[in-house]
Amino acid sequence: MSRVKICGLTRREDAELAIELGADALGFVFEPSSPRYVGDNTDILRVVGSASPYTFCVAVYGSVNTLHPGFQAVQFEQEGDAARAGGVLPAGILTLRFTEGTQADMALEAARVHLRNRRTFPIRGILIEAHHPDQHGGTGVRLDLDFATIFTAKCPVAVTLAGGLNPDNVAEAIQMVRPYAVDVSSGIEEKPGVKSAVMMRDFIQAARGA
Repeated sequence: MSRVKICGLTRREDAELAIELGADALGFVFEPSSPRYVGDNTDILRVVGSASPYTFCVAVYGSVNTLHPGFQAVQFEQEGDAARAGGVLPAGILTLRFTEGTQADMALEAARVHLRNRRTFPIRGILIEAHHPDQHGGTGVRLDLDFATIFTAKCPVAVTLAGGLNPDNVAEAIQMVRPYAVDVSSGIEEKPGVKSAVMMRDFIQAARGA
């Protein structure tokens, strides 16, 4: 059964509902260019301390220049400066974005190179989604599922599928790709950062039913 991550949370009530509905992980975005940037929103970040041990909390970055405390995992594209501080680092989820027409074998080799070259965060998984030239996730652009199926089957670490997922298509995506987890943000929103309770419930139920 694929796990479910609800990402791009900006309101405490949405995060608490996600926990109540059985989400496996919550994602909080610390990339300043994102419309879902939480910054130092203490109200939403209080959830991080109360969610464990049954719901993982993931800090999502473009480049990790500041490590926010209390998170079990860090999702990122670039390691940035924070990792140089040393100490015990949380598990890493490497984000890889692919343009339309990318060949799965080339993408897998690129992933292996990334994994070999990591010197700081211990990489426990890879999140894959469609490339967008201007945005770090939450675009609603769907990744080609044929590509995702091949990549997921051959990837040496656990794969999270993201991009364009919603309550209507997540079951099909899980059945076809069989990822370790699915990640949703814009696909369950009323507007950026504001989740629909009904869509969140329907998404989790559809993912579980798959």
